[in-house]
Amino acid sequence: MDRYSQIEVWTRYDDGRVIIYRCLQNLGSQKYMVDRAEIVPTPVLRETLLEIAADQLEHFIEGAPEDRLSQFASLDEAIEAHDLEFENKTIAS
Repeated sequence: MDRYSQIEVWTRYDDGRVIIYRCLQNLGSQKYMVDRAEIVPTPVLRETLLEIAADQLEHFIEGAPEDRLSQFASLDEAIEAHDLEFENKTIAS
């Protein structure tokens, strides 16, 4: 049985946009993974936030995060790799 810690990392840009990185840390291996990064739409609606949380839980229930996500030694490495793969820096900068 694997255990995970969820970590949220928030990035706020000068124009007011926010990206929330929803990360996981495998407590056994101490490796980090970015499950998803959400560019938060404004205005912020409760329904949107609940939908994002429900989607993440559904992915977790469907299978082990390691089966679909890359793992990294540090949280910063995981976020940087995610940004490169999904071009979040281009979208949000």
